[in-house]
Amino acid sequence: MRTPKEIERLVTVAAKNSTGAPRVELFRALDGVTLFYDASEREIDGRRMLSTPLRRLDDGSSAMMVYTSRRHSDLPERFAGAEWAELLRIAHEAVRPDWLVIVNRNNDTVGIPQDQLAGIAAYLNEWKAKHIEMQAAADDLEKVISDAVHSDPGAWYEPALLRLRGRELYLHLTNGVSPNGQPSIRTSAAAGRPGWILTYTTRTRPGVRYGRIVWEQLVKIIKNNEEMPGVRVVNDNDDWILLGRDEI
Repeated sequence: MRTPKEIERLVTVAAKNSTGAPRVELFRALDGVTLFYDASEREIDGRRMLSTPLRRLDDGSSAMMVYTSRRHSDLPERFAGAEWAELLRIAHEAVRPDWLVIVNRNNDTVGIPQDQLAGIAAYLNEWKAKHIEMQAAADDLEKVISDAVHSDPGAWYEPALLRLRGRELYLHLTNGVSPNGQPSIRTSAAAGRPGWILTYTTRTRPGVRYGRIVWEQLVKIIKNNEEMPGVRVVNDNDDWILLGRDEI
């Protein structure tokens, strides 16, 4: 989950970009984050219910204002809070404002029209499911690499290759550049041969300069450079496997 400071920054960036990637990044980052809004409890038909006042905008449309901080000066003494997914549902199904407006501490605002709320909620549900699936696959790869330390290569080659398909790995880059002007990739010696490309499954090591690469792109680089015997893949426990050019 993103830190409050990161959320504040993402709102500011998205406020300056009415469409595109900054808004998508913000909507994703808000997953699991609690936002705050003006709401008071009222008795309606004998039941205690929350009532949410709307703000009237200059063009006559209505807006439900939600705030990244519970300490925002626009919030009344009593207010409510809900996670992002629930707020999308409330705004779309219950309150029905013309706009849902996200406000950060600096009063930067990101407005979402009513007719986009359901689509955003559906997109985020799909993205979250895919993210969980990818995380499960990542955890599987970590385990396969650790298990390989005490296993015969024939037992882990196929499971490792299966989990590497479409996977993003992290190259260990040097401070230099290659002859074609690209960042230089660090290699290592293993199995009596130099030149193995050094990659990691995570970016948790301090002081390491990382470069992203998808597995299929890495395979292509190795296939096109005969001096490279293959790749060393290191997991978060510093366990590693070697995959030679003939195996990949």
